[in-house]
Amino acid sequence: MIRKKLAEASTWELADELYRFRWRELRKPKKRPSALARRALEATQILVDRHSGLLCQIASRSGLMTDKKRLENYVMRTVFKLRDGTWGSPAGNAFAVTLWNCVLAQLRADMMMTPAQEGLVQNLKPKFMLRQFVDEMPHSYEKALLAAGIFSSPTSLSGISSGEIRRGLPAACHRLHQTILKSLASVSALTDRAITDQDLSLPDILQRFELWLIRG
Repeated sequence: MIRKKLAEASTWELADELYRFRWRELRKPKKRPSALARRALEATQILVDRHSGLLCQIASRSGLMTDKKRLENYVMRTVFKLRDGTWGSPAGNAFAVTLWNCVLAQLRADMMMTPAQEGLVQNLKPKFMLRQFVDEMPHSYEKALLAAGIFSSPTSLSGISSGEIRRGLPAACHRLHQTILKSLASVSALTDRAITDQDLSLPDILQRFELWLIRG
């Protein structure tokens, strides 16, 4: 990856930073934090921030979110699972599927979900998988609306009203769809079949995007 400010990097580029650090750490462990380790830590924090709204939704639907401290512990342990590679590779295009696996593994370790709670969490999978493609969109109002209005934490001050989201969502879904089409051949693998190439050709796919993004 071209050396750039991590805040400007896509999800896949940030994931590659984590993978690069983990690979080097396993080969040559260092007692003191290196510049690469500090960069990997920054990349991790950005990824957590970008997925914070999703993580809050998942915790809420599972019944886990009883207090702020418990949620923080859940996020921290999920990140540990991502880092150790037990649930898949954190690298690039595999990141979203691996993070989803880590999220579910940690939920099941923290609590016993009822079938109804499990179903509510699984309903968020398409939305969760769409997040990686938002970063691949060209810089635009629609990209900012999705990132700040749809995927940000409920406690964040995005400055985007619900009315603005409703008005801007159809155009944002259209741009998101055009972006995902560029990965048509690999979309099933990128999303663990939450979204398939056949889905993207359905006449109501934009309406499905809106449903996934708003209701999950």
